[in-house]
Amino acid sequence: MHRIDSGFRLPDQISDLWVRRMLIYGDPMVLDRWRWIASRLPTRKCFVLDAGSGNGSIATNVGRLGHSVVALNFSESELQRCQRRNPYPNVTFELQDLRSLGERDDLRDRFDVVICTEVIEHVLDDRKCMHDLAKTLKTGGQLLLTTPNLDYRPLDGKVEPPYEPIEDGRHVRKGYDDRQLRRLAQTADLDVIDIQYCSGDWSQRLTRWYRDLHSWTDPRIASILITPLRFLPLLRDRAQWPPFSICLEASPSGDDRSRVDSL
Repeated sequence: MHRIDSGFRLPDQISDLWVRRMLIYGDPMVLDRWRWIASRLPTRKCFVLDAGSGNGSIATNVGRLGHSVVALNFSESELQRCQRRNPYPNVTFELQDLRSLGERDDLRDRFDVVICTEVIEHVLDDRKCMHDLAKTLKTGGQLLLTTPNLDYRPLDGKVEPPYEPIEDGRHVRKGYDDRQLRRLAQTADLDVIDIQYCSGDWSQRLTRWYRDLHSWTDPRIASILITPLRFLPLLRDRAQWPPFSICLEASPSGDDRSRVDSL
């Protein structure tokens, strides 16, 4: 188990710096999601499920804080990369299609926190997906989910592409608004604790610049080129520009959120 104490040990310090660095590599909006998630994680060690772990940056940073993490990934190649980059024995990565998450009886009622970032907009049966996520929570647990905000506007002014009812890795819907997300949570017997937003205009601009650079150069070079600008979202994000992500915090119906911190 990775230590939680504050004693200095060089290997751990190096690992922690490497894992922190993952949050500022690639898509600048990942850091926004992490800041929202980190502000809501229990202060004491708990069991966490990262449902749809992507490049592993969220899962490993949760593990860096001392929590035990199971991270699920749909892509075998991405899973292998996450495993290579993960320095913590308290973080494990597994191959899993979230559309069949309900078949995993071993994951039911197991987790204090379930994290799901920018995944549900890729799934046609979002009600089943939300229900399956809820079933992995312990009594008193919390779901932390982010997904595109239905009201966000592309910075380049282009019309959004049509969303086809085909699960091929692309979005099957643009996103959700407050009302839709609340209703979706309620269908899974979840009580909404809070709904917030993240990734304002500067985060979106940086992400667009990163992707433009990525299209004609190595992703590592693209990331380095925008690194000096990554502080901008911390200083200024125009309130009048719609944020990219809507963020849901919810708990099984009838649960008291305060019970999570006492685990």
